[in-house]
This record gives sequence, C-alpha cells and structure tokens, in this order.
Amino acid sequence: MMRWPLLLLAGLACVLADLPENFEYATNSFVSDFVTSPVYPSQDPLPHVVHSTIIKHLPDQDLTVHLVRLTNPLLHFHVYPSLTGCPGRNRTSDNAQARGCFIAGNAGFFDTHTGACLGHVVSEGHLVQLDAQMHPSLALSRTTQRWAVGYMNEVDIVPQGQNLVYDEVVNGIGWLVREGQPYLNTSQSAEKISQAFVNLFAPRMAAGHDINGQFLMLEVDGLESANLGAKLTVMTELALEYGLYNAINLDGGGSTTVYMEGAVRNRCCDKCAAGHEAEHCPAGWDGACQRAVTTILCIR
Repeated sequence: MMRWPLLLLAGLACVLADLPENFEYATNSFVSDFVTSPVYPSQDPLPHVVHSTIIKHLPDQDLTVHLVRLTNPLLHFHVYPSLTGCPGRNRTSDNAQARGCFIAGNAGFFDTHTGACLGHVVSEGHLVQLDAQMHPSLALSRTTQRWAVGYMNEVDIVPQGQNLVYDEVVNGIGWLVREGQPYLNTSQSAEKISQAFVNLFAPRMAAGHDINGQFLMLEVDGLESANLGAKLTVMTELALEYGLYNAINLDGGGSTTVYMEGAVRNRCCDKCAAGHEAEHCPAGWDGACQRAVTTILCIR
C-alpha cells in the first residue's frame, strides 16, 4: 500500500523546520543509506552551463540525448515545487519562467490524480514536505558544500529539534549510479521496483553529479506507445558513460521536459488536452504538449 507523503508547511521564512504540532516522524522509517561528496566549490555569481544534444546509436534505435552540465552548482542549482506548492502542478516552462531559470527540467514523481508530490521536497532552505517512502534523494547543502545521494529518511533531512540539513532536496525512483558503479539492480530490489518499469522503453530523466561535484542532468527522448526511449538499464549505462558519479532516476514518460532559454528543447510526448492543441510543443511528437508537473530542477 502506497503511503502518501506527510505534507508540511510550504514557503517557510527561515531554515529552522517549523513542523506542525501534530507532526510525528514515521516509526517504521527505513534505515538510511546514502553517500556524500563535495560540491564543486565555485561561488561565481553566474552559472556556467554546457548543453549537449547527442545522438546515441543503439542496435534497436537511435536515441536523442540531452545532457546538461552545471559546473558551479553551489549557488545555481535549485529544486522548486509548483507555484502553489505541493500539491500543485505547472508546466515546467511556466514554473521555470516564473522562477527565472535559465535551464530547467521536470523532477520528482507525483500522483497524477491529486497532484500530490512524492518524496522529500526542500527548496532554497524551505521545507515543503517529507516522505517516509524508501526512494533515493538528490540533496545539496550550501552550508557544508556537499551533495548527498541515496536513501535518506526524515531525520536525515530534519534531525529532531534541529535545523534543516539540506537546502535543495528531491526524490526519484531508482538509484542508478552509486560512487561510480552501477547500482540499479540493488536499488530495484531495495525499492521493490517492478521489472516492467525497468524494461519500459520510455522518455527518461536522471540527475546527479560527477566526481568533481558538478551537476549533471540527463534526458532521453522517447515515445512509450511506439516502444521508443530508454530502459532503466540503458539510462544507467548512459549515466556512467557521461560521467555521473552518483545519479538517480527522476519522473519520465510524458513528464519529461528540458527547458532552456525560453524554449522546450526535447521532444514532448504527452497528448495535448482537449482545447489546448495550440500549446503543442514545436519539437514534440504530433499532438504532444508539455505535461504539468509538481517539481522542477532549475539552473539560474
């Protein structure tokens, strides 16, 4: 049975976690298991970004890959919920434009019926929500200048009676790469991920950092109905090939969006809702629009 996230107060004014009076840490929370690494220490006030579009030739198809590298993430990597918080949904481009993001991508999984965010969400040192489910987090602390990736329970994010440890946190499903080694098989067992989800050809999104602490976002175009895209095994291989030292799998499918300099760069595949055909993605599949999502990764 899915246990939905424990929703907390959004938009807090300080780093101290202001938990509701009736909030209780989960008593059945999993044992944490995560790794930390230094963030590349540059505090340059401008983000340094390299975006590459790569055609990856595989035996069964050619994949279009978007790889974004942010060399100085300490001040410029952000996680944002929708403009109304969690629950709530916006198109990635709308949220990115409102936040002033130079580049953005869709982020965490969510309940498509209610718009509830799934997983921990921390944005600019503000606690949005915690979740007792065992799925991997990508977290950044500006105070300690470290990344954290892996299975982080509630007290790892907010130790009882203490301040938030991390400034930016988002969760995925599937820990793809752990300290430079493939980790999908282990995470599939730990998270009870179905083989069907692993084997699905679909648009995919992953994110993490390289051995130098630089941020990387990896997206693969696809179309599930035509069996186009990447299995999670292929995403793991690509993450390793392109230098991710720690990486998690984020929401994919119709949610997959890469926004850059005012335009969507990937091939959208979510069917346009009735009456919204004019919002068709210029580079999308026929009749495809952006899907409204609950969280984004933002470079600004």
